[in-house]
Amino acid sequence: MNTWQQEEKTKAETLKNEFVKLGFNAEVIQSDDDSFVIIDGKYRVMKDYTGHINFFKYPFKKYNNIDSYKKNQIVEKFTANLNKMKVLSVKKVNERLRAIDGYILELEQLEHEYSLNIDNFIKSVQNEKNLIWHYDYDKIKKIGGKIERNGLTFSFSFDTNGYIKQNIEIHYSTDENLDTFKKLSDNKYQSK
Repeated sequence: MNTWQQEEKTKAETLKNEFVKLGFNAEVIQSDDDSFVIIDGKYRVMKDYTGHINFFKYPFKKYNNIDSYKKNQIVEKFTANLNKMKVLSVKKVNERLRAIDGYILELEQLEHEYSLNIDNFIKSVQNEKNLIWHYDYDKIKKIGGKIERNGLTFSFSFDTNGYIKQNIEIHYSTDENLDTFKKLSDNKYQSK
């Protein structure tokens, strides 16, 4: 352990002891290059270089179906009236932990709602003929796909916030005359 890592561990131990004095269950976790305090096994606490104490959910979860703007709006809704903290008190810590629980619950609900929207769409297209799926770089998660049939391509991709981008393309050129119009319009499609 180098000098910097030892200093970080000492700072984390000091912060942990402050939480223990207030009656919280706290422990120091040490990673390869960092030491931090965990409260009740589910909140990560760190003191930044200005002396402000910052709280985070532990372990961290990305919420891939929610964009960062929406995430920030939700976090701000729960933390807007909380001042920066340098001195610990039971009341201030509990306010922060309640705020974290509140925005995590809302993020979980939104993530579930958006995932359900995408899952329902996947179920609606999975039995279509000529379906080709597109996967993420790990070849695990479906990120979109396309269906090609009779000169038409229906393509779709999954975006954040549960949005499903859908597109239809015609893949052939035609003569622009009455006979071609009659053949194309015979497909019974009616616009809304």
